[in-house]
Amino acid sequence: MIKKEISKELVSKARETYIGDIGDNALYRMCEEYPEHTDKNAIVSKIWLIGRSYAADIVRTKRKPKDITADDFYKEFVYPKMLEIGAELDGRIAELNQVNEITPKSLPEISRTHKLLVDSFYSVTGQVNTSLASKYLHFHAPNMFYIYDSYADKSATGLSSGDKKIEKLLQGGDARYIKHLARLYDIQEYIKKEYSIPMTPREIDRMLVFC
Repeated sequence: MIKKEISKELVSKARETYIGDIGDNALYRMCEEYPEHTDKNAIVSKIWLIGRSYAADIVRTKRKPKDITADDFYKEFVYPKMLEIGAELDGRIAELNQVNEITPKSLPEISRTHKLLVDSFYSVTGQVNTSLASKYLHFHAPNMFYIYDSYADKSATGLSSGDKKIEKLLQGGDARYIKHLARLYDIQEYIKKEYSIPMTPREIDRMLVFC
């Protein structure tokens, strides 16, 4: 349920001011050129660059042995776990990119795919990396994953209390991301209904910056 009016001016501002930038476009291109999770260099580079660029570096964990470098942590700990789920993750991402639209029908698979990655990260770090998982998946499927972080969460919470039906539909996923999905889908549908404007996840993310 929408808690605060979302003006058309705010929507327009978000759509007009975010046209991508060199850094983001480089990340999108990298994931387009190396979408799969089979090659060590590709996996390590994607996790490293997306995590560092978006303040969600996976090496920020007490589980990293003090006697190894960050580079070795990626190669010896992160890469093997990502390779374990690689085939399943690639299949899920490919299917979601075929759908290419966030709807009540696609939301459960979005949530399950996010949870798959969160669980993989947890096995390495012992931490629930909700933010990194959302950001990593967003660059692989830009129209299917909303970005989650504390700033987006705070703004989204101020705009919407979410959709309880959506939350119930997504039970079993990552708790924080479930609520985020329910809120942002509510916001997305409100804007579509009020202004006949279909917002992309990235445009919504940009709008949250202005809230």
